[in-house]
Amino acid sequence: MKIFINFFKKIKKRDFRSTYSGFENMSEIDMRKVNNLRKEIFKLDYMIPKLTFLNFFVKNKYLTEITSQKIKDIIFIDNSRFFPVFIHEIIKSHAVQRYKQNIKLGCPKVVLKCLKKNNYKVNFLYSTIIWYIFILGNFSRGIFLAIKILLVNIVTINKKNHKDFMFCEMNYSKEEIAKFNSQSNFFFLNKIIDYFEIKNSKIIFKNSYKENNVNKIKSNLIITRHSHLPYFDNLLQLVYFFIWFLFSSFFVFNLLLLGKWSYSLIFYDIVENKIHRITSYKYIPSLYFQSYNGSLYKPLWTYYAEEKKMKSYFLFYSTNDAGYPTKTSIPIDESNRAQLKWKNYLVWDDYQGDVILKNVDNNPAIHILGPMLIHVQSDEKKLFLKDKKYISIFDITPKRKLTQQVIGYHNTINAQFMKQFILDISDLSEKYNIQIFHKPKRDVNKLYKGNVILAGNKFYNGFLKEINKRKYFESVPANTDINYLIENSLATISFPYTSVALISEVLKKESVYYDPSLELIKNKDFSHNLEFISGKHELDAWFSKIASNK
Repeated sequence: MKIFINFFKKIKKRDFRSTYSGFENMSEIDMRKVNNLRKEIFKLDYMIPKLTFLNFFVKNKYLTEITSQKIKDIIFIDNSRFFPVFIHEIIKSHAVQRYKQNIKLGCPKVVLKCLKKNNYKVNFLYSTIIWYIFILGNFSRGIFLAIKILLVNIVTINKKNHKDFMFCEMNYSKEEIAKFNSQSNFFFLNKIIDYFEIKNSKIIFKNSYKENNVNKIKSNLIITRHSHLPYFDNLLQLVYFFIWFLFSSFFVFNLLLLGKWSYSLIFYDIVENKIHRITSYKYIPSLYFQSYNGSLYKPLWTYYAEEKKMKSYFLFYSTNDAGYPTKTSIPIDESNRAQLKWKNYLVWDDYQGDVILKNVDNNPAIHILGPMLIHVQSDEKKLFLKDKKYISIFDITPKRKLTQQVIGYHNTINAQFMKQFILDISDLSEKYNIQIFHKPKRDVNKLYKGNVILAGNKFYNGFLKEINKRKYFESVPANTDINYLIENSLATISFPYTSVALISEVLKKESVYYDPSLELIKNKDFSHNLEFISGKHELDAWFSKIASNK
C-alpha cells in the first residue's frame, strides 16, 4: 500500500511542478490563444447520432442539445477532483521541456483533434480511456438511481406525493432550514416568495426522500427536504418502470459497446425524466430554481416539464462570477455562457442581466430581484454594534496565486493582496480613530481545512490572528448577519468584486471597492457603477471624508 501511496504522491508532485512551470511561462498572447481555442471548441459539431427509433428514451431535439451541454460542462467546469480539466492541461503543456506534459483530457475525439490542429500535443490513448471511464460513471449513476427509485417505492409504506410545490436544486441541513424564518429580506428564499407572491405552497429543497423535517416559515407556507422525483401511483407504474429499466439499460450499454455513447452519457437524466413521464407529470413542481455553482447544464427533465406547466429559473446568487482584466493579464474567456439554455434568469441588477443577454441566443426573460444571499446567516444579533461607530469591510476567500489561474479566478484574489487590503484599512483606521469590523467571506478554518486549493489561507489566517490584536480592528464570525452589520455601519469597504458591496448600496450606505494591488482596471461594468478606490493614497482621502462626517 505504501508503494502505491508514494507513487501517487510522486505523480502529484510532478503534476504541480508542471502546472507551476506552465503558469510561469504563459504570456498574455498565450492566454488569448487559449481563449480563442475555447471559442473554437464550443462551436464544434460533436456528431451526436440521431436515432429516430430511440425517441422512446429521449427526443432527438433534446438529445443533441443536452448532450452537447454535458460535454462542454465536463471540459470547461474546471473544478473536477477526479479527472483532468481543460485549463489545467493547457497550462501544463506550456511548461519548460523538463516538466512539459502532453494533454490528457477526457472528451470526444473531435475535441482532441481540434487541440492537435492547434499545435498541442495530445495523449489520445489516455484521453480516450478517461473519457470512457467518465461515460461509464454517468451510466452507472443512472443505474443506481433507477435501483434506488425501485427500492424506495417498494419499502416506503406511506407514500405521499407533493402537489402545488416549488423545488430548489440546493442542499441545506436540518439546522439551516430551521433558521430560514429568521433570515433577512436579502435571503434568496424571501426574495423568491415576495417576487412570485407565493402564499399557499410547499417549498422543497434537494436532499433525499426522507421528509424528516418540516418547518413553517410563513402562514400556510411549508418548507421541507425531499426530491423532485415523485413516488409511483400504483403497482402497474412500478412494474412498467422496472421493465423499461431492464430494457433501456441493456440497450444503452450495447450502444456504448458500438461506440455510440450519447445515451450512456446522459443516462442519469433519462432515468429522471422517465420517472416524471410515467406519473404523467402530475407531480412536477410549478416553479423550479437552480443556482449557479460552476455548472451551466440544464437537466433533461426540465425541458419536458416546461412543456406541461412548470417554469424553471436559473439563479445567480453572486455578481462576482466572471473573470475581469488587469493591467497585466486578461480574464479567461466567458463564451461558455452561450450554452445557457434557460428561459428565465434571476439576477441582482441590470449589469448582470446585460452580461447574460450578450452571450445567450434564446431571448430569455431577465428578472431583477436585487441582492440575493443563499448562505444562512446567524440569527444572533450583536446589539453592542449599535453603540459603536464603525466601518464594515468584506474580503474574498484567498487562494494560491497559481490555483487562481488554473481554475479561472482573477490573479489578485490571493493571500498577499488580501493581507494588504486588510493592513491598509487597519493602518488608516488607527490614524482616524475609526473602529473596523471585518467579516470574512468564509470560515476557512472549518470549511476548507486541508484543502490544497485554498492553502494560501494558512498564511492569511495567521495574519488575521495578529491584526485582531490591534485596538480598532475586529473580525466577526463569517455567518454574521450581513444586513444587521451593514445597517449599523458608517460605510463599507469591499475587496473587488465581492457582491456584498451591492447590498450596502441598497441599504443606502456608502459603499466602495478598494484595490490595494493597483492592478485592476477601473470599469463601471465590473464595479456595477460603485466607487472604486486604487491604492492607499486614495483610500486615505476617503477615510478623511468619512471621519469628518461621523
